[in-house]
Amino acid sequence: MLQKTFMRLAIMVGCCALAVACASGPKIRADGDPTVDFTSYKTFGFFDQLSTDKSKYATMLTGRLKGATRAELTKRGYQEAEQPQLLVNFSTNVE
Repeated sequence: MLQKTFMRLAIMVGCCALAVACASGPKIRADGDPTVDFTSYKTFGFFDQLSTDKSKYATMLTGRLKGATRAELTKRGYQEAEQPQLLVNFSTNVE
């Protein structure tokens, strides 16, 4: 009987801990010059060496971030170009 009560308590504590861990989402911050009129730009591109790539090859994370960024900017009317007006970079930080 004591073992059954302990097991229920352990499951309940585990479920509460899992719910608390899932409650907070990532903090996303964007940095840019507020005086710049971004509607004047029509094309975008990515830096050759992005901040998420510490080595000489592109990571899977970089591929996903580039895909999401490309989709969002295209949806907003920008076109990816070889000689872009707007260069994009991103970085991540895990705490």
